[in-house]
Amino acid sequence: MTWSWILIIAADIDGIGHIHPFMRIFFNKTECLFLPQTIKAEGYISLSDNVVLEDNVFFKERHCMGKCSNTVRQYIENVIVRNDRVVQELIKHNFMISFAEQKKEITPLLGWNDCIVQQLPQHGSDRRYFRLRNPANNTTVIQMVYGTEKAENAYFTDIQHFLKELNVPVPKIIVNVPKKRWIFLEDLGDISIYSLKNQLTFLQIEEIYCAVLKQCAAIYDEGNRKYQQCPLVTNPPFDYTVYKWEQEYFCENYLKLYRKEENIVSKFNIDFEHIARELSNYENRLLHRDLQSKNIMIYRNTPFFIDFQGLRRGLPEYDLASLVHDPYMDFEDKVKEMLFSYIIEIVYPHLGRKDIDVFKRIFNLCSIQRLFQALGAFCFLGLRKEKREFLEYIAVAERILLKQLISTNLFLPLQQILIR
Repeated sequence: MTWSWILIIAADIDGIGHIHPFMRIFFNKTECLFLPQTIKAEGYISLSDNVVLEDNVFFKERHCMGKCSNTVRQYIENVIVRNDRVVQELIKHNFMISFAEQKKEITPLLGWNDCIVQQLPQHGSDRRYFRLRNPANNTTVIQMVYGTEKAENAYFTDIQHFLKELNVPVPKIIVNVPKKRWIFLEDLGDISIYSLKNQLTFLQIEEIYCAVLKQCAAIYDEGNRKYQQCPLVTNPPFDYTVYKWEQEYFCENYLKLYRKEENIVSKFNIDFEHIARELSNYENRLLHRDLQSKNIMIYRNTPFFIDFQGLRRGLPEYDLASLVHDPYMDFEDKVKEMLFSYIIEIVYPHLGRKDIDVFKRIFNLCSIQRLFQALGAFCFLGLRKEKREFLEYIAVAERILLKQLISTNLFLPLQQILIR
């Protein structure tokens, strides 16, 4: 076995193999230097001094000797460490250190004798999900492990209870362990609206999204009234500051990092300011905040909302724009027209808007604002976090944004960038 062959192995597992002078891995007694981005290794791997493990490194059997440090998002089983600082570092980041040990705590919580664990794909958040299976009867639950990166993670259980009282379908909470930052949830399966993207007919989209819009109406109307009577602890409401933050996020990650257009940002200040000021002047209601096809599961023929911990006060039109102009789904115009007609029929009467033209104006501006946020997120996650799967949605989001900008006659220099 040669060093170059090991690099090919790394590339085969990960798709990427990088040289890194501070990482020394002994694999089958052969030494090589590289930085793994997503490595899954099942054998014994010995890591010596000055090892830095980057994002998405998965080891099952590992001997760690010397000064090893770890960054975020690692799943580690049966770890043998010989340095106290390593243990502290792992615990600080709430990693799954030796799942065999954690099973001793988890199985009594669930009333099980044993469990089999499967890690589920991680997306853009700091939360990690595991499917736990009871080998005795094949029942499953989902374990959510959340960090301290975002305060909203701690709001999940209260928001779940709130939505459940509104009869909005959400996963049941089986056990909550706040001290561990563990939540055990009903398993809704793996079918999201997004996963059905290439299978849904026009009529099926119509049926599913009509059900989703009815759930939205319950949140915006009855949910908003209940919230005013007894407020939940949520993130701060959408206001001028939040809209400006989303716009800066777009500038930093899309215009500057992705498009390399640092000198043109100042040309958009007037239009950015106009949108932020106008949207912050309209009446807020309760909203989901990230209502898109990956956050709606189909379970027992019913749409269920997930990832609702970001619920807060804001403009319902922001949610509705997220549904209609969803880059993950990339709907045809005829589908968008159908969805908007049902928004007018099902949701609009519950918003308290006195003028439908004002509603349409808010919807169009929220569509632009939401697409700014989406493009900023795709570039941030795809480039800064190196989660390359997000990059494929940039072109779709650009195309949708361009259409919206043309319809409002805003951001003329940005339109020229998007056309290129």
